[in-house]
Amino acid sequence: MSTKNNKQRLRNSFFAQRDAYPIVSKKRDDAALNDQLVQLIDQSEYLSVHIFLPMRSEPNLYPFIQHLLDRKIKVSCPKSLAGGKMENYYLSSINQVAKGIFGTTYPANAERSEEAYDLIIVPGLAYSKQFDRLGYGGGYYDRFLQQQSKALKIAPAYCFQLVDSLPSEDHDIKMDKLLTP
Repeated sequence: MSTKNNKQRLRNSFFAQRDAYPIVSKKRDDAALNDQLVQLIDQSEYLSVHIFLPMRSEPNLYPFIQHLLDRKIKVSCPKSLAGGKMENYYLSSINQVAKGIFGTTYPANAERSEEAYDLIIVPGLAYSKQFDRLGYGGGYYDRFLQQQSKALKIAPAYCFQLVDSLPSEDHDIKMDKLLTP
């Protein structure tokens, strides 16, 4: 089986697992992930954070995002575009968002952000013990992260998203840190 077919099979499996995760467990784990991220921010001097706005069954990181905004840390979020491209916009309020492609959400009426970020919170479907990431298959984040080599790349994940190994290709960007509840 080709790497591409194997990755798609894994994506389908992890989507199904994440979508079926019991809501009580998800809420408990989301709270733990938010607490860890808040602690990380409160013990650091990050000035600029890039973070995805959660969709579907991704970890609900809105409490952490609100904490960033309350601390006056610059928050940027992606807007996915057709053709595997991504633009980034400053977020000023979690209540000022618009719906994008693939069920994504992005900052509405916001100023474009093109800076180098201190910290990037990266979404994904699965992660290996070697910090490999299985994303959604569009290459959006791999291309973006190639331009952000100095940023700390952290992936919040539920425990079932961690596996011994994942298929990896040369263009796949590894995470610097994995957070689990």
